[in-house]
Amino acid sequence: QHHLGVLKHWRKAAQASMSAPNMLLPALIETGAEGGEAGQEAGQEAEALQGGADQDDVMSEDAESQHRGAVQNANEAVRRIAAAKEKMQKAEKYLKFADQRIQVLEQENATAMEKFQHAHEKSGHYAKKGVSYRAKQAEVESLRGKHVVFDKAAYAQRVKEGNMSRYGLYTTSDEKQHFGEKTWDILSNHILGLDKLMKNINNASTMDTKSKQYSKLERKYAAQQAAAEEEILEVESKAQQAEKDIEDAKKEIEAMLSVKSEAKAMQREVRKKMVQEKRGKSPAGQRRARRVAQRAEKAAKEAEDAEAEAAEASEDAQQAEEDAEQAD
Repeated sequence: QHHLGVLKHWRKAAQASMSAPNMLLPALIETGAEGGEAGQEAGQEAEALQGGADQDDVMSEDAESQHRGAVQNANEAVRRIAAAKEKMQKAEKYLKFADQRIQVLEQENATAMEKFQHAHEKSGHYAKKGVSYRAKQAEVESLRGKHVVFDKAAYAQRVKEGNMSRYGLYTTSDEKQHFGEKTWDILSNHILGLDKLMKNINNASTMDTKSKQYSKLERKYAAQQAAAEEEILEVESKAQQAEKDIEDAKKEIEAMLSVKSEAKAMQREVRKKMVQEKRGKSPAGQRRARRVAQRAEKAAKEAEDAEAEAAEASEDAQQAEEDAEQAD
């Protein structure tokens, strides 16, 4: 404004005093130069203000980008932590199930083994009985119609040992069958039917059937025992894998907690920067920015006016110089 006032003053002075051009010419030239410098300074100030605004925009975009990246990293860490925790919970749940299941399987295995042993013993017992019944029946058939001799001394020894069986103590001879023996054969076989009754009582086929039944149970319990042992091995293998999964999940959680902490720290830092930027964009900050913009606009306008006045003063100076030359 000072320069503009000076320019206007010297312009009026130049128009009023055309008779002294040599005195006005240096002042006009100096005033025009000063106006040009003022215009350059105002333009530089306006460019600086615009450059600062552009830099703020770039900083704001970078801050938003960093904040988005930090949020994404934190969310990904939270998601992976949740997945690891879920995996760990499933593994721990399976370990509890495995302990209970192994106990049940061991009990089932012990029961199956006990039943298998019982069935094995019964199967052998009835198989032996069947063989014994057949042998006795064969012995009776071989003694029928013959004179037999019973070994009383051997039988007495058997009784002492707790064995009441007479099997194998009868021997035949070439002697003719006695009357009593023949009478007993007729009475027991044809009249009383004792041999048939004995066959029904000591039925070898029944013993064979029972032996087969227990053999079938023996195979059944053996299969149950094998299945229980196989499942125990499978459960133990899965339990080992569950323990490994728990260790991996713990490592994953620890690593992701570190990532989450770093991401949260980055978010806090970026939010701090963004808050500082928003303060500049607050109503008070915006009012300050408007005032700066108004000053820049005013300075630019003054620079334009100063340049115009300087150009006009330069023309007036040239005209004054020409008039002075003509006056000389």
